[in-house]
Amino acid sequence: MGAYKHDPVTGLKLPTKKQQLFIDAYMLSFSIEKAAIASGMRTYLNGKRTYELPHVKSIIEERKNIYLQNLGFSRERVIAELCKQSFANIGDFIEWSSHRDEESQRYVHDVVVKDSNDVDTSVIKSVRVNKNGQLEIDMYDKQVALEKLCKILGLNASDKLELTGANGGAIQIEDLRQKLINRINKIAGFVEPNEETGDNIDTDGLGDSSTPV
Repeated sequence: MGAYKHDPVTGLKLPTKKQQLFIDAYMLSFSIEKAAIASGMRTYLNGKRTYELPHVKSIIEERKNIYLQNLGFSRERVIAELCKQSFANIGDFIEWSSHRDEESQRYVHDVVVKDSNDVDTSVIKSVRVNKNGQLEIDMYDKQVALEKLCKILGLNASDKLELTGANGGAIQIEDLRQKLINRINKIAGFVEPNEETGDNIDTDGLGDSSTPV
């Protein structure tokens, strides 16, 4: 085999004809095995060895970056999208209120969905109507988005938020549920229902990312 030619600017080796065929094939499929077959290298192992060559990998990475830039894909955009998912609030999409109906002696809950033209729908995973005719808004998982964001930014994702109950013990599900109810009531200014009627705010689905409205 003859000596490699070198790029006068970078000093890196220039690919051979077969290596260039491999590079071009890889950029079409992003598969080492398919690129190896298409360039006549026969086996995945030969393709893997070619892919790992510094000058080949450098060219592939450069072409990948150009490809992603042409698609408008960048690290900054990924961070921006994950930030939106991490800090999205269901209150940005719906408005709700509650009042006590004196005739029925029960609480009536009013929910209004905001117009899609007035909100950022990129943080919504899906919207559907369930079998009861209720609209369900499914948000992206905030915890997953935060973990991905921490990983990209190099933050210590291993530090976990610890919730504790009484005397530092493990928090109970019902305690957490009640804390959520109390928090919602405080924000909305609800008055606690009396014990005689047993009326309560419907909290079904508080633990789900899918919110029927």
